[in-house]
Amino acid sequence: MFKVTHRPVFTRTIKVQVPIDDDRFREETFKAKFEGLPMDDLDSFEVDTTDGMKALLIRVVQDLEDVCGDDDKEIPFSDQLLADVLSNAAARGALYSTYLASISGLRTGN
Repeated sequence: MFKVTHRPVFTRTIKVQVPIDDDRFREETFKAKFEGLPMDDLDSFEVDTTDGMKALLIRVVQDLEDVCGDDDKEIPFSDQLLADVLSNAAARGALYSTYLASISGLRTGN
């Protein structure tokens, strides 16, 4: 049976491709807890712009886990941590694509 939930909350593993030497990438991961917005609410965000995508992610991301600083110590979730993660283009894109795939019922990595 399908249960209608107006504001589902779900956690996903975010896979970020971090550039390293010689045109290669290293995959790093962290977890994000999202709030699923109704599609009508999503339409109000201009996600084709960096600011619009950031505004959406600020609205829907409720928690981040497994994010550390240069000292390798995990950083507790805060507005500043979210802003720092969103300032990284690869992490922002990974958050957005994972969120979109999740609310659309798609699976990433296929």
